[in-house]
Amino acid sequence: QNKPSRVPSHGMDIKGTQAHVVGNTILNCGNANGLHGIYLGTQGAGKSVVENNHFQSNSSLGLKVADMDNVTVRNNTFLWNGQASMNIEAASHNIYVGCNTFVDNGTVTDSGHRSNGLFVRGTNNEAALWNAFPPPNYQHGPNTDITHEYNLNYTTSAYPSRSFIYAYTYVNGGTVWSSTSNPVAAPPANTSDAITGFSSDNNQYFAQSGSYNYKWPVGVFDTSLANWQSGTVFDTNSIYSNPSFSAPGTTNMAYSGTTYGHQSSNCPLEPTSATVVRADVAACLYLDDPDTPTPEPNTPTPEPNTPTPEPNTPTPE
Repeated sequence: QNKPSRVPSHGMDIKGTQAHVVGNTILNCGNANGLHGIYLGTQGAGKSVVENNHFQSNSSLGLKVADMDNVTVRNNTFLWNGQASMNIEAASHNIYVGCNTFVDNGTVTDSGHRSNGLFVRGTNNEAALWNAFPPPNYQHGPNTDITHEYNLNYTTSAYPSRSFIYAYTYVNGGTVWSSTSNPVAAPPANTSDAITGFSSDNNQYFAQSGSYNYKWPVGVFDTSLANWQSGTVFDTNSIYSNPSFSAPGTTNMAYSGTTYGHQSSNCPLEPTSATVVRADVAACLYLDDPDTPTPEPNTPTPEPNTPTPEPNTPTPE
């Protein structure tokens, strides 16, 4: 799940263009220094769709959406990705995240972000944004209009205390504010502007260990969907219920039900004219991995022995 010798590259690096990424398996890509399964970003290219893909064991993020407009992410599966399943950042706008299945993501051992589900933050261009949004605004690259619905967010007991949703903003010149480590006397009134126009509802959550949280710029809501609902305006109609996976902790992503997650048909696709990106499998192989067998050299298959035919001998009279 977390072998260290991945090839240091994005599985797919898609920038400044529309793309329809469909039907791929993105496996074992990236590293901890900003390389991911799929990087989709730069310059606000819009009308992109990421659907029916499987993201597994990518070192950092399964999917990163950065500085993009009008992106649909639906009916994908995310398993055992290191930092988080997917990330939205860098002032992205109108992003739809629906009918995805998130299982046991946030596998990194450091404290980090460790989000099983959606992870949202601002850009890293702090100096320019500090000038653009001076105090008391304290905004850091706000993303706008993100919809999060009909997703299935599940963790086994092997990965307790993961966040189902994790969002943060920067305050005070780049310091992250949280409820547990507060660098200012009180959070600025608009710290939630890491996302403006965020909507989350009709999702299913479950942690086999019973330990989980939701992290938002104004607080951390531990081990209670009810606390998250009452502390924010989100997930009013969402449920906390065991989806009954066929084989929890394995690559078998089948579960009971069709209302939430990638088995759901509740997330219709808007038409797109984007170029289809389909590699079928984008696997970033390990370097010098003893578990990866070295192929044998090609050895020609010997021809079967064929007897030499006897010459025709006339039959004596």
